[in-house]
Amino acid sequence: MARSSQLDSTYDYIHKKLSRGELEPGQKLSRRKLAEEIGVSPALVQHALGQLEKAGLVECRAQSGTYVRELTAEEFANLCDLRELIEPYAAARAAERITKSQLKILENSCRRYHNLETKIPQIESAKEVWKLHRELIDEERVFHGTILSAAGNQLLTSLIDSLRLLSQVSHDFAMGSLPRDMNVASEHQRIVDALKLHDPERARTSMLEHIMSGREVLKQRLLENSIPTVSE
Repeated sequence: MARSSQLDSTYDYIHKKLSRGELEPGQKLSRRKLAEEIGVSPALVQHALGQLEKAGLVECRAQSGTYVRELTAEEFANLCDLRELIEPYAAARAAERITKSQLKILENSCRRYHNLETKIPQIESAKEVWKLHRELIDEERVFHGTILSAAGNQLLTSLIDSLRLLSQVSHDFAMGSLPRDMNVASEHQRIVDALKLHDPERARTSMLEHIMSGREVLKQRLLENSIPTVSE
């Protein structure tokens, strides 16, 4: 492969590991290990990591290495502000355009998410927590990705995907536990109900409430775990 093609593939490989929650916030990344996994040189991995750093997803620390980015509480709040502006708009657009097949995908996603939530009370080990966290991330991607597809705006899709991934880097699940009273599936279902009615305003409101609810939960967890703000 040409070097540019190899670089693109290397970037995409690491980006997907981040988006799937396979790399934990604060985790140190090994250039050599990633190079072996992908089948490229460590130098090419370093180049890809440099691009990911520009995207704000990893950070290179002098004389230490490259780590998965951990956002400050203030940065996380700023990202939530953007999501609260953009994602409700996307849901409203989707309400006017969504197809029966897309609604079916969303209904199935709600059912799977609910099944995952029922497992939370039985989980005890950190390994199990992280495994379930990754499964929840996958389901979130299916749910929100389907709505973005229904909205029919590729630029909007790319922007929200980036915001969601940046937010995920500072996700509270990586801090060792899952909220026992988690009830995201019901919030998802309310959004789907609005989409089934093709009601843009109801879809907008339901999506905004969903994002704001998640923001409050994560804000509390960030405070509990003493995540620093930019001003500190």
